[in-house]
Amino acid sequence: MTDLEATVIRLLRTAAGGRWLKLCVICRGNLGLAESVLAEGHPTIVVGDRFKTLFKLHSRLRGIGPRPILVVEAELDELPLKAWSLDAVVLSRGLPSGDGAPETLTRLRRLLAPGGLLVWPHPTSDGTRGRLGRVLVPARRGVAPPWERHQLCAALMRAGFRAVRQQTAQGGPAPWVVTTGSAGRLR
Repeated sequence: MTDLEATVIRLLRTAAGGRWLKLCVICRGNLGLAESVLAEGHPTIVVGDRFKTLFKLHSRLRGIGPRPILVVEAELDELPLKAWSLDAVVLSRGLPSGDGAPETLTRLRRLLAPGGLLVWPHPTSDGTRGRLGRVLVPARRGVAPPWERHQLCAALMRAGFRAVRQQTAQGGPAPWVVTTGSAGRLR
C-alpha cells in the first residue's frame, strides 16, 4: 500500500468512527487507490465515465468474494444517487468530466449528507514540476488544469465545504496532496 492509499484510508477510518460509511468512489484511474478503499468493506458505489477503467477494476475485484459494491458507468450529472445520500466521496484521480470545476464540486457537495467527507487526492501543483504541469496539462483534451493548493481550498469553500484541509502524501515518483472537505449545510 502506498503512502497515498494509506492516507486516504486513514481519513475514511476517522470519518467512519467504527460505523459503516455509505461511500462513492469516482474512478477515473489510480486503480490501486480504488482497490484499497473498496477493501475496507463499506457499502460502495463505484462510478466512472470511462468503461475501460471500470472494466479493469471490476475484473480485479472478481476474486475477492462478495462485497457490497456496485459498479456504474455514468456521467456525474446522471448518477443514480439521491441528493444528500452519501457519507463520503473519494475521487481516485482528478475531478470527473463535467461543466467545470465549480459546478462539479457543487454537484459532489449535493451528494453528501451534512458532515459528509470529500477526499480529493491530486498531484501537487507547487514547485517546478507543478508549474510545468500547469503549462502542459491544458493541451490534453478532457483534463482540468492543475490548480495551486490555495485555489483548490477556495473552490471547495465556495462550493459549500467547510473544514477544508490538505496534507501531502507520496503516491509514486511525485508527491500528492490530499484535499478534504466536510459538507456544510446547503443554503
